[in-house]
Amino acid sequence: MAYAAIKITGEDEIKNALQNLIVKQNTFATIAAQHLAIAAKMNIQQQIDVQNKAFIPRKNNKNKPLLLGLMQGIEVLNTTESSAEVGFKNSYWGMIAKRHNSGGVFLFTPHKNKKQLPKIDYDLKASLAQKAILQSLGYAKNMQNMKTGQAGLIIRSMRGLSAEKKITPYEIPLPQREFMAVTEQLVTEIKNDIIEQSGR
Repeated sequence: MAYAAIKITGEDEIKNALQNLIVKQNTFATIAAQHLAIAAKMNIQQQIDVQNKAFIPRKNNKNKPLLLGLMQGIEVLNTTESSAEVGFKNSYWGMIAKRHNSGGVFLFTPHKNKKQLPKIDYDLKASLAQKAILQSLGYAKNMQNMKTGQAGLIIRSMRGLSAEKKITPYEIPLPQREFMAVTEQLVTEIKNDIIEQSGR
């Protein structure tokens, strides 16, 4: 799913340059898209945004590089003679990239990440920690053959909680790390490349 696109409206010098291009496939749109993709990858590699400012670090593990996994997915998509798109074929990574690129506050629902959590075998014997909690809550019955799932239900019941854990969505602020955008500097580089190729 591409999320960044360049639409071409040529200036006179660019139009003249395009007419003289030897390689027909190297349209302005294609060259522009290639520059945008390369610039985005370089920004991630150098950990800077399009304004040459360092990425806002994570709150925890501040020294760990950000967004490196996105670099390989950035590519030129859907190129025509008049326009081109730069983005990700993988829609999931496209969504992640767009969120970081724009920043904002996003709603997070815990059960969406349930598959990332390790599975619990509720048929195993109750753990010592569970038994200790039950004792502290005043549970007096024999727990020798009690299972993990059973212990969990009793603990929740004694704490006055429902059997089903309540899922409460919450908001996560994500700082903007704009690694991909069409800037004046990028436009200048594109123009110079077009003119240079027209003179070959």
